[in-house]
Amino acid sequence: MTMKNIRRIGLLVLACTLAAGIQPRRAWSQNNSGKGTLGLLIITQQGMVLAADSRTIYSDGAHDDDAVKIFQLGRSSGCMLAGTVLVQSGGFSRGFDLREEIRKVSQRPRLIDDPDYFLTSLSLQLETAIYGAAAKMPPGEFFADDTDVASLLIGGYSVLKGEPALPDRYFEKAFKLSVLTAPGPSIAGGDGLGAYNQPHSEVLRRYRTLDVHGPGPFAIFTNGNDQLLKSMLAHRKTFFLLTPRGLLREISLENLDREEALNTYFELRDGNQLDSISLTQAVRLADSLIRINIELAGADLGIGGHVDIATITREDGFRWVPGHSPGGHNASTVWKSEP
Repeated sequence: MTMKNIRRIGLLVLACTLAAGIQPRRAWSQNNSGKGTLGLLIITQQGMVLAADSRTIYSDGAHDDDAVKIFQLGRSSGCMLAGTVLVQSGGFSRGFDLREEIRKVSQRPRLIDDPDYFLTSLSLQLETAIYGAAAKMPPGEFFADDTDVASLLIGGYSVLKGEPALPDRYFEKAFKLSVLTAPGPSIAGGDGLGAYNQPHSEVLRRYRTLDVHGPGPFAIFTNGNDQLLKSMLAHRKTFFLLTPRGLLREISLENLDREEALNTYFELRDGNQLDSISLTQAVRLADSLIRINIELAGADLGIGGHVDIATITREDGFRWVPGHSPGGHNASTVWKSEP
């Protein structure tokens, strides 16, 4: 039997399974990177902060509030994952687990510890894992845009060794990587059933600085369902959210200044002093931003659970923040808006 025939049989088995109403469990993203996830990467002159919520929503309606979305890659590098991270195998179809693919890259023997290396390695690793994985996909026309499968925030440091008379220099690097796939075209319409095909990666944003004249400038990268978070950072007073039920919901952001971490951020931003923000302040800002999103619209954004936070510094590399590591969370009060 040829591989082509095996593949056809696999898709037929999967079609029968779906027709019977038994859907393979996968992290539910509605083929849109970010469903069920909110994360960010904050870059300060003292170090970087990676943060994420811990809820994953599955296609069968179940959810997991202990999902790990932040991973250590090397001594001084880490990443945060959003999107469709899991498609289970069924019948002859091959699924994927992007979390395991990231772990494979992080455990691979290597000669260098460099975010650029991890960017290239993760792009190839995730594309290979996604390629050919069978899943139910929306119908696509011949000119349909490619579909986001997953997205990554990657950040860290690499060292440029100096000569005996020159000091070592640090490269600060951060990237937002999107992994996409072209949907199988369907001119007949209806339900599209096929394989992920032609996966490719695109770097949506880059940050690179060499600390010749000191550390680089402050920056924030966001990932997942970040529309509300971006409105908060812009200090808007109101946000309109389109809920999964198709309703337009108004969310008041009038009381953000009462949150200490956000008030500090606004004061530094308005005074053009964000480069002076400390690593501790950035950790508190990340915690506040994600927790406020959970409190205000967690159900509608598909986010929840606790906030995982890790820092990356030149001196200590990747470290979990006490009370914010997977399985080691401390209870804390969630910020609430006044009615």
